[in-house]
Amino acid sequence: MKSVNACRMALGACLLAGPAAAALPSGEYSCQVQTLNKKGGLVMVDADTIEQAERSAVGKEARTTSGAISLATRVIECIEKSETRFSDLEFQRFAEYLQR
Repeated sequence: MKSVNACRMALGACLLAGPAAAALPSGEYSCQVQTLNKKGGLVMVDADTIEQAERSAVGKEARTTSGAISLATRVIECIEKSETRFSDLEFQRFAEYLQR
């Protein structure tokens, strides 16, 4: 009986430690996307690399330039949130407005 309880306790400890041990993504990215309703939009993504951010952004909800929410269908550009600016200056202003 002691060995069964010991196994249960060990299993419980592993289950509790598992998710906590997972590393969080190291970067924050802003992605300019095209959405399902054919509008430009902004998606915020946590990822380790810009390539991961680009893959992750597709299918996420985006805030569109018209103020709606629509699913991202294609990435136009992803940037590191605090390090870089979008090449489209009008979209950069839109992104700054949303992030206030």
